Amino acid sequence: MHYPNRLHYDPAYSAAGRWGKLVAPQSFAIAIDDGHGAAPACVGCIPNSHLLFGGDEWWFYGPRVFAGDLVSNERIPFDYVVKETKFAGPTCFQRGDNHYRNQNGEMIAKQRSTAIRYRAEAGGESVNPEEVDEPEWSELELVCVSRYAISSAIVRFVSMDWTPHRSTCNPIACCSVKPTRDAGSARPAR
Repeated sequence: MHYPNRLHYDPAYSAAGRWGKLVAPQSFAIAIDDGHGAAPACVGCIPNSHLLFGGDEWWFYGPRVFAGDLVSNERIPFDYVVKETKFAGPTCFQRGDNHYRNQNGEMIAKQRSTAIRYRAEAGGESVNPEEVDEPEWSELELVCVSRYAISSAIVRFVSMDWTPHRSTCNPIACCSVKPTRDAGSARPAR
């Protein structure tokens, strides 16, 4: 998460803090859900539709997460509404809640996610192919972007030792030549 607060990774520093030990960031609860918290907003089937993640709202209730805590998640569909949109015509906005609780049953946080569904063909209707600039990637640029993505994934998701990671790798530093476009907009070649 690249969150630099030493309360989350420095045992000596956190021992002198409010909780007297390492404490997880408030957003840590989302890490226990395999759908990034969006699953209760994605229930049901709307044939021939596309689904977009529409964002989250969070409420934090006070209990914090510490090493050894057991955190559970109760997924609850909340509501939906169908609205007429300029982009896609009839569009369904679905919301769902995640209730994160600790081993004592105390509510840690509530996350409300929104999913947006619209007719699959509507997405292409508003795109003018003449206005789309498809980038051409060199083999070296693809290798650099892939190397960066893999190293970032390893650092962020495999390491669970609560130590800060200062990865200096980026597509420009990994390569002997500078890519011709911003690596943040990397798309695979077609």
